[in-house]
This record gives sequence, C-alpha cells and structure tokens, in this order.
Amino acid sequence: MATFPRLPKEVIVEVLSYLSYDTLESLAWTLKHPITEISISLLQPIFKSRRDTKRLIERLGPLQTQSFNALRQDFIEGPEFLECLGLSPQTVVKLPPDSQLPNLDYLHLCGDFKWLEPLTGILAEITESKYAGPAVRDSSYDDLISSADRIGVTLPPAFLKFIQDEKLQRRMPSAGDYFCLELGGLRKVPKSLDGGVGGYKIIFLSEHEGAYLFSLYIEPGKKGASCVLQEFRPGHWGYECHHQHERGDGGNPDCPNITDQDRQDAKEMGVDIVNNPCADFSLVGVDFETWLATRYYRESLWHSVSSTAGDVPGLKEYVKRELIQ
Repeated sequence: MATFPRLPKEVIVEVLSYLSYDTLESLAWTLKHPITEISISLLQPIFKSRRDTKRLIERLGPLQTQSFNALRQDFIEGPEFLECLGLSPQTVVKLPPDSQLPNLDYLHLCGDFKWLEPLTGILAEITESKYAGPAVRDSSYDDLISSADRIGVTLPPAFLKFIQDEKLQRRMPSAGDYFCLELGGLRKVPKSLDGGVGGYKIIFLSEHEGAYLFSLYIEPGKKGASCVLQEFRPGHWGYECHHQHERGDGGNPDCPNITDQDRQDAKEMGVDIVNNPCADFSLVGVDFETWLATRYYRESLWHSVSSTAGDVPGLKEYVKRELIQ
C-alpha cells in the first residue's frame, strides 16, 4: 500500500486543501518533503495576509476588534447567557484580547457566504422592522466601480458580493444599524492619516444614528490590501471638531490635515477627498468577510443576553471555538 507522500502530487494537494490553515502549517513544519513543499504553497494566502496585517497595523494603528459592538465581558458571564446557549453553568466564557485576530478558518470563508444563514425568531422580526436598506442606492455602486477603475485598485470580491445582495444584508442582526454605500465612489485619504500611503476609502455602514461609520479602506495599487475602519463622526453627542484643517494652519497636531498636495493628488486621480479627515478612527478588521462574520455572531450574542437571538445558526460553534476557555 502506497504511503501518503508517495501519492500523486495532485492527490496530495486535493487532500491537504481540506485542512485548516492551522493544521496545514503544523504539517509544513513537522513532515518532510514533498508534504512540506506542497503545504507551504497552499499557505501562501495566509502568509500574505499576515504581511498585510502587519503593514496595516503599522500604518493605521493597533487592531481593535471589540470596538464595533456592545458585547462586553459581563454580558457573557451570567447564567442566562449560558443557559440560552445550552452551556454548563461551569463553562468559562471570555472575550479574546482586543488585538487578537479572529480565527474563523472552520467557516471556510471564501466569498460564498454560506455561513450567513437567515435569522429566526424575535431577532429576525426586530432586524426586519429596523431594516433601512438596501445598501446600494442611486449610482453608489457604479460610482464605486468606476472610481476603482480610474485609480487602479482591486476591490475585495466578498465586499462587492455582499454590498450588492440585499438578501444577505437582511440576514445581519441589527437594532437600527444600516448598510449604506457612499455616493461618489472611493475617496482619497490624506497621507497624514495612513502613514504617508494615501489610500482610499468608502463608507458602507452607519451605526448609532450615524455617530459611528464603517469604511472599506484600500491601499493604492492592484495588489494593495484592504481593511475595515470604524470612525466617530464629529458633531454627534456634543462633540464638535475645531481642527482648522481646511485653512492648513495646523490646528490640533493629532488632526490629519488635508494638504494642498493631498488635494492635488485627489484631483489627478479623479476622486474626491474624504469628507471627515478629523474623525477618530480605529482599525477593526483586516479582512472584510472575517470582520462581517465576527460582527454577525457577536451581534447575535448581544441579543441573546436579552433572549431575542433565537436559534442563530452556527452561534454555539462560534462560542465554542472563539470564547470558551
């Protein structure tokens, strides 16, 4: 009987492609050629993702994965929460560190959104009653595509699929947040905001009546990485922006002032400059679909505390893999 390493290469590739990245990486460092060689070739996407993540954090600040929802540690420690998910009272549930990347390899995220199943029960009713979509209105999608073509960047396929599919948008738990693709296409980011890169972003989600906005950020170039930013919108909840960025005379040293060069760069690219360069922003996701899946499950968990989550598909598995110690 032939041993596994002696099987045809295409057979080995087929078998290894079903493994998670964690398991595949373990194989790469413990087994010998040709398994190591094939495993490393299959791991190239995760290696690129790690390089992109490191670069984005250096330019945009530390990752803050907890900042985009109201889920708190005290919410998930009570007996009601454990009972709702059918967990033992002795189960230790703990939110991961804010800077820890979600590990959702088990979902096999590939842009088909099979994990994003319809909501049920009261949560479905609440979400539907608050629905304010669709995300694409008027010329917003055409504006996005034409601006990306003009400046030569590649938009994440998963983002494009989700933002066009109202059925998928209706499956995201919500109590008033809504997806809304910004008109005008991608906007130029001042270089002082992203470490001198001068990338682009577009708003796609509004939260808390517009006080918080979520944007897709894209680095320049066809192979540029993308991520999700959350920003606080000045003028809400008594906060006013007094930075004098339009006059270019300094203002607060922490304000990412728009320079004349920023305006010139945007004009040459045929795009507008960002509307709100003084926003307090956070890096909340380094991959759109991973960010979206994390939001889906954590928002569902938040609702489960008040017994409105119903039977959310995949929620117990998410808790088991991400939150149980």
